[in-house]
Parts: sequence; C-alpha cells; structure tokens
Amino acid sequence: MEDIGATSFTVAEAIVELVANSIDARIPGGALRIDVQVSPDEIRVVDDASGMKEEILAEAVRLGVKMDAVTGRTDERKGMFGLGMKTACASLGRYWAITTRPMGAKSELFVEFDLAKWREQTGSRNPSWKATIEERESDRSGPLVERNHGTAVIVRNLRDRSPMPGAVLKALGAAYKPHLEQGDVIAVNGDPAMPPAYDLLDGSKVTIDEPCGKHRISGWVGLDKRTHNDDFFGLNLYRKKQLLVAWDKSWFAVHLMTSRIVGEVNLDFVPPNFHKKGFETQSPEWKLASATMREILRPVVQASRTASRGRTDQTRFVRAVQGLQRAMGKQVEVSIAVSPDGSVESTTPAIMSAAAEIRVEANVLYLPSGPVNVSHVLKDLEDDQLPWSYMWDDQRRELQAVVNSGSRLFAKTLDTDFLMVLALADCVAQFLTIDMGFDAGTARRFRDRWLYVAIEDKR
Repeated sequence: MEDIGATSFTVAEAIVELVANSIDARIPGGALRIDVQVSPDEIRVVDDASGMKEEILAEAVRLGVKMDAVTGRTDERKGMFGLGMKTACASLGRYWAITTRPMGAKSELFVEFDLAKWREQTGSRNPSWKATIEERESDRSGPLVERNHGTAVIVRNLRDRSPMPGAVLKALGAAYKPHLEQGDVIAVNGDPAMPPAYDLLDGSKVTIDEPCGKHRISGWVGLDKRTHNDDFFGLNLYRKKQLLVAWDKSWFAVHLMTSRIVGEVNLDFVPPNFHKKGFETQSPEWKLASATMREILRPVVQASRTASRGRTDQTRFVRAVQGLQRAMGKQVEVSIAVSPDGSVESTTPAIMSAAAEIRVEANVLYLPSGPVNVSHVLKDLEDDQLPWSYMWDDQRRELQAVVNSGSRLFAKTLDTDFLMVLALADCVAQFLTIDMGFDAGTARRFRDRWLYVAIEDKR
C-alpha cells in the first residue's frame, strides 16, 4: 500500500480516477451526481451510483484484483486493472475509508485503511495487516447522507497539504466532458465542473469522422484565435468518454506557428496503457490512428502557419480559414482579421496584384512595400513528410526557408545545395501569396525570376 502510494499521480489525476470508478458503477439510464470536497484536511468523493455489495467491496480493496473477473462484466470499464481506487487513495493520503450503500439494501458497508498504524507494526513478530468490512445501519448523517445508494470515499492524512480545488474542477471538466454534456453532474466544493471552452477563429472548426481500418476516428479540430506560449494547445484525446491525454501534440511539429491547433479526438478503439494515463503507443491501433490523424491535420497545420505569419497583415486569418475550407472541400464566406489593438474584427480581404517591375537579387526581393532579405537554414522539423517550411520576420523584413533535415526528401537528396535553392524558391511563392497578398500569377513570376537569378549566382 505504501509502494502504490508513491506514484506520479497528481491530486487532480487521483480524483479523476476515483470519479472513473463512480461512473463505472452508474445506474444505467439515469443521470449521475458526484460531489467532490477538497480541503487541506480531507478529500471526499461521494456518488449516487449503484454502490457495492460486500463481496464486491472485499475484492475492490485487495491489490492486484481484476474486477471484471469478480463482477462478471464484459463491457469495458474506465477502471480496468484493479489499481484505480487503491492507487488513487494511497497517492492522496495515508488514511482512507469507504462507505457504500448497495441498491435495495437496508444497511451500508464500511472499511478503512490507516497506513500509519500498519507501519507501526513493521518488524513485529505477529503483524496484523488486515482490514475488516463492517455492516452498519444506514446513517443519514453519514457521508452518504440522504442518498439511497452510492459510495463515499474519504481520504485523510494527505500527502499534499495544499490541494487546489480549482485545478481539480478544471481537470474533471476536461476529463469527463462527454458525461457532463449528457447530463451527469460533477461538483467540486459545490461548484459544477464545466466542459472546457474554446475560442476559435470563425469557420476554422473541422469535424472529424474518418474511417481508420475497421474503426472510425471522430471529433473535431480547429484554430484558436491566438497563439500559445504555454502548453495549452494540441488535441485532447478521449477514449470511451474519458480524457486520456490532454493537449497531445504527437501528430504535428511543435512551434509557435502551430500553437493555434486545438481539438478533441475520440480514439475508442486504441488500447490504453497499463495505468490509463495515456495510450499504448506501440500498439497497431495507435500507429494506424497516428497515420490517419497526420493526414487529417495537414491542411490544419498549414492554416495555423498562415494565421501566425505577418502580424501586421489584416488578411491572414481570412486566408488561413479559406485555405483550410478549400482543403476540406468546402467554400465559406469568412471575413475576420485583427485590428491594431489586437482585437478580432470583421474585414474584407484585399488580394494584391503587383503591377510594379519585378526586381530580385539572389538574396533580396524588391517588393512595392520595400526590400525583403531571403536566406535558408537546415533544421529537423520532426515530420518526415514535410520537406520545408519558412519563417517571416516582418520587423526585420527577413524571409528564411527552413529545410527539414528529417524529411524523406532530404534523406534521398544527393545535391543538398540545389535542394536548398528549390526550397527557397517555393517558399518565396508561398510567402508572396500567403503573407504579402499577391495573386498567384504574380507570385509565380517573382519565384521564376528569383530562381533564375539564384541559379546564375551559383554559377
């Protein structure tokens, strides 16, 4: 019991595990209410689920018991490995008590564990490390109060003496979003947990409903209105209506230009790892899902890059969303941009055409708005199918092509210098249309002229 308490569970993660047990024990067809109390002295989780009979409770508090074999359940539960409740309680504190009132019973059951008392027996010739289940009369003043059935878990002698109710509330809102949306109530210190809210660019939300082998992946992905310097972007990955991985970034290269990508994806067919703190990433199902998701995310990644380039460009959001919608086979009217004070407002995209003379040098583009210095750099972008990308510094007016040293194309290329030139030529065309608003024909003429000059300069 001491060993399993020394896990890496946070307070919020441990309470999420206890709530998983409550959801597993829910009464089919009815809404579930779970009340969580968090204080420096005690953590309490009380539900109105079906409760446990004595034989079930006895096995539930033993280590290493797979509860499916005890209950005879064949459907997959959120708690699968016989570790959830015990590990969660032991990681929260050194004393815990369980009170449960089964459906239809006139009495309730009680069992407690006190690791401090057990530890006192270490070295004793006749240690007694036993826990006795007591049958008691239903106590309407006890932890289950007026509930006719359910289970209460109380943990004291906490390992963390400063648990944060706000963090627990946020974690439960994200972890059990599907359950909250279907009518279940989970409250922390009286405050109801709410599903996470997203602030997306209008028109950027893309529904996911894609075949993946014999299975399907569902959910959505979109673009946040702002870039994130924190870790709160990526995809929340759900399995069987429970959040397994928060803000996952496995399927795109992580940098500021992709930090707008957010979404929720259901991977019900991918097995979890042993502790249910993530997916089994070596499984065939995960690898198949990863290949599918990388393809789904390609236009989203490009749109995020477009929306993050050129801070003074008022049309970048429009072009990002329109490009994303075109890639998804849709056409929508989108009219959004950022005003000088940073707020999002409506606008009309103005696509430029350059009637001015096309002038280029090997390291400079001469645009109507002023010269732009061009260069390239070699860097591993952690995506073997992305040959290159680019960075635009509108303050210094510098365009830099980033050639991906981790791509398959680079690995097969014999002439890396020539690859650098081609990459920069392609980035010039993208930059002129995406960041500068030139029409496609003018951008191509600039690219062709620059490529000619650059090759001549190489000679």
